Amino acid sequence: MTNYIAGWNVPGYLPEVEPATFSTHSEALDYIKDEIKKHIDLLIDSGQREQIAPNLKALCCLEHCQKEGKPVAVFFADYVYWIQPE
Repeated sequence: MTNYIAGWNVPGYLPEVEPATFSTHSEALDYIKDEIKKHIDLLIDSGQREQIAPNLKALCCLEHCQKEGKPVAVFFADYVYWIQPE
């Protein structure tokens, strides 16, 4: 049985938060989508709305992700959000 770890970080740096572990790719994908939505809320709250639209492609790509069992990575604003099978 494959487990998945998911997290985010500034490219080239270690994650600021310990990556989460999930038993399914779908759960890991939902987690990453939720984290990106939280990032969007933070950008809105901090008056940085202009960073949202150019980066929405990442969220759209995750909505149609069919990469069960393979690594997934998308960029949103200054972060890379990723899923890695263990």
